[in-house]
Amino acid sequence: MVLDRKKFSEEQPAMNADELVFLDESGVSTALSNGFAWSKAGEKAVVHAPIHAKRLTIIGAIAADGLRGKMEVEGSMDGQTFKRFLDEQLGPNLRKAMSSSWTGCALTRSRVSKRSSPSGEPPRSICRPTPQSTTPSRFAGHGSREPSERSRRAPSPGYARS
Repeated sequence: MVLDRKKFSEEQPAMNADELVFLDESGVSTALSNGFAWSKAGEKAVVHAPIHAKRLTIIGAIAADGLRGKMEVEGSMDGQTFKRFLDEQLGPNLRKAMSSSWTGCALTRSRVSKRSSPSGEPPRSICRPTPQSTTPSRFAGHGSREPSERSRRAPSPGYARS
């Protein structure tokens, strides 16, 4: 992996930024709750989280000259949905010389995406995995299970926390 990264960084100057397209996929669930609530002193704090949650996934592609494609999906992204994004959104908006890079690397390894190419040629992608950072976050509680400094403070007078 170290040699791959070194080779990749050496190839960077030869890449034309106008020929690169970057893809990113993100999702959110309506069931997310931080588990904390505030209430007046003596009253019970209630946290509302739906039992039957919905999930929304978005994927987008951007190049130096602007947006190349976007798609919203109710539910999670899978190989078939990703292929549909390539065929309907990204493919018609690519020039022949363009390469793409996407962060959802697991999708790029699916059998569907290996066969997919809008122009009929083999798909080209640059997807360099990076190891998870071992550096602690500057923000207490951000990205960890530890409570933040704010949540450890005593509540304001007149309010109780459950």
